[in-house]
Amino acid sequence: MNDNFTHEIEISARSLIKLALEEDYTDNDVTGIAAFKNNEYCKVNVVAREFLIAAGIPLISLIYGLIDKNISVKTFFDDGDKIKKNRVIAVINGPAISVLSGERTVLNFIQRLSGIATLTSKYVDEVSGTGVEIIDTRKTTPGWRLLEKYAV
Repeated sequence: MNDNFTHEIEISARSLIKLALEEDYTDNDVTGIAAFKNNEYCKVNVVAREFLIAAGIPLISLIYGLIDKNISVKTFFDDGDKIKKNRVIAVINGPAISVLSGERTVLNFIQRLSGIATLTSKYVDEVSGTGVEIIDTRKTTPGWRLLEKYAV
């Protein structure tokens, strides 16, 4: 994982991920069960739909690791990287039902954290050369403090 992605952040992320997976009730995903056989495998690309600054990339492997040890994740970028529109961020291979079960959680975390990183980068660019420094705040979403501050 990224050197800045500390053990403390990972512990915080794990509790949020578990909550997200419980809320999404992924164990009984009727769409996945209806569409795929238990032993059917798939390959899925996570693609940037617009330019972004990556944040939360280590969470992709963390999320899928909590769902199914038979899922493999290959990431092509690190947190802080600038990713152009339509670039493949990660490739996920594994049991189709398990991959589908984590899809929404992965996208929610990556979109939220990359959104914060991208917006922060825009603010930093705007004040460049003025002597102003953009810093994080203590006013964060409950439960998300470490992840949101990490994204900044």
